[in-house]
Amino acid sequence: MIFQIPQEFLRVLLAEHDVSDIQMEALFLALEGQSNALIAKRLGISDVAVRKRLGEVYRKFNIIGSGPGKLSELKQIFVSLYEAQEASNISSTPVNLGEERFQVRQDWGEAPEVTLFYGRTQELATLKQWIVKDKCRLVVILGMMGGIGKSILSVQLAKQIQNEFECVIWRSLHYAPPIQELLTDLLQSLLHQEEINIPQDVSGQISLLIEYLSQHRCLLVLNDLETVLPSSQLARHYPKEYEGYGELLRRLGESNHNSCLVLTSREKSIEIVDFTGDTLPIRELLLSGLRLEDAKNFIFPIKTFAISEQNLLELIELYQGNPLALEIAFKTINKTFKSDFNNFSKRNLSLINNILNEFLQSFENISDLEKNIIYSLAVNHQAVSLADLQASLVFAIDLSELDASLNLLLQQSLIVQEDHAMVAKFTLNNRVKKYITNQFIAKSLNQIGHQQYLEGDFISAKFSLVWSLRFNPDLAAAHYNLGSTYEKLQELERACFHYEMAKHYKTRAADAAINNLARLEIINGNSATAIDLLLFSLERVQDALVKYALHKNLGWAYLQQNQYINAQDYLGKAIELDSSRPDAYYLLAQVQEALEDKKSAFSLWEQGLKNDSRDKKQKKAPWRVPELDVWQSQAYQRLNSVDK
Repeated sequence: MIFQIPQEFLRVLLAEHDVSDIQMEALFLALEGQSNALIAKRLGISDVAVRKRLGEVYRKFNIIGSGPGKLSELKQIFVSLYEAQEASNISSTPVNLGEERFQVRQDWGEAPEVTLFYGRTQELATLKQWIVKDKCRLVVILGMMGGIGKSILSVQLAKQIQNEFECVIWRSLHYAPPIQELLTDLLQSLLHQEEINIPQDVSGQISLLIEYLSQHRCLLVLNDLETVLPSSQLARHYPKEYEGYGELLRRLGESNHNSCLVLTSREKSIEIVDFTGDTLPIRELLLSGLRLEDAKNFIFPIKTFAISEQNLLELIELYQGNPLALEIAFKTINKTFKSDFNNFSKRNLSLINNILNEFLQSFENISDLEKNIIYSLAVNHQAVSLADLQASLVFAIDLSELDASLNLLLQQSLIVQEDHAMVAKFTLNNRVKKYITNQFIAKSLNQIGHQQYLEGDFISAKFSLVWSLRFNPDLAAAHYNLGSTYEKLQELERACFHYEMAKHYKTRAADAAINNLARLEIINGNSATAIDLLLFSLERVQDALVKYALHKNLGWAYLQQNQYINAQDYLGKAIELDSSRPDAYYLLAQVQEALEDKKSAFSLWEQGLKNDSRDKKQKKAPWRVPELDVWQSQAYQRLNSVDK
């Protein structure tokens, strides 16, 4: 029996939906709570094969989208169908509240699958005390660094205390849904099959939500609150489409309801920051990195290479006990660096140096010595004495000169002085440490995700790039790469979201994002919009590869508008920029056909095919944009036609 549903029932149901035996085999293991990695090991197949088998099952039950929430949705379908067959209300999780028995309804949305969870016993105990014993109505799990484990902790917490509630709902705010979209979603899930008219205005929807939460004991978890908070805490106002979030938090905190709202966030909300306290019904837990022993236990199952105790401690310190960062670091050493820790360590130092250089560019009149001091402190991780700092510098310096530079850095609050047994020691300001660590992890994850994208492993790329942005939401390259990844996964709304985010930065990624947005507009027949986007970017672009793509897409857009002379001009410039690509030749051939120049068109179709064939032989990428296959097919038709 799987989650109290007979396996015989499931086998019949799955067979009716054409689920094969090998797909059932993977599914039953997933339903038992085993991770994809464990399923792959047990069945002797790859992780990709496991995802494909499970993906086919979801498709056959019309479950679309992405994320571990699909398994929860499938479980709900099974439960509903089984209950219908048995014609009785069988509770998957019975709950005792007083003399009554309630049915726990669970809606986990896109909650992450918890596969590795170590430590956090003290944090879980505290949160349980607040929610179950103290009946807190609003709890915030605060963690300034991405990947510190807020989301996983919230899921683990909800799983452990779900029997105390009639309903559990977990929602991600990662894509910043407008307030009305979130409220409508929550009310529909809570009200279930009740026929109640949902108000159209935000205040009315919040009132209805509070009314329900007062009559029923529910647990609501909203993950990634920071995505909808004001960009400036000093300004104390929300973007227009998120204004209702402030009212929602304020009223849920002030109202004497019977439920609990758990928030995870990097930042504090201005609505509740003044109302948290140890004796108040609104409380806040600051989450830091894993404790040393917990971090070691967390690393053990993913470590496949020899590493000294000292190097292990240095890595844990470098990543500040951040579980995701440690997992990525060890998997990167295993795969990318072939278990060569020393090579990985050298790459780390180089990347930290680049990040520090970018950081220090914002400070005027900072000397080379001061830069070197900051670099040495960043690499050492821990506070060092004046003598040790002097010895670690790359060039000799008098103590008096070093002392003067340290005083200047202390005045700028870039470093801090600590006293250890009457000895003054120096380390980076926590803000600087956090910045460097976040930037370092974000860039590392972006590089890993980009490589996975180039290899055609878009699921893994999505994971790496999503987390890259959790560490640094302002990394334009990660937004662009994630947009490209979502495009390959046919999740076009999310692709456009990240392209829109990337285009606001003055970087190569911004221009590439604008180009990709324009391409999607052309595909949808919106050539005028595409032309506006492309012309705007063309004025500033410097990168040759992006410049080629902009000219090619401008030619395509003008072709769509039957403006053949403009199309001819931009496609010709694209070919001048890069004559080895096939797409501009294919498009220009279509232009020449429209101008009734069949001879030139034939020659262009021919050259396009030659370039296309060369690209395939060189195996530049394991995937292609779909329009290339269409144009290639057209080229073959033209070249094989009788009338040339």
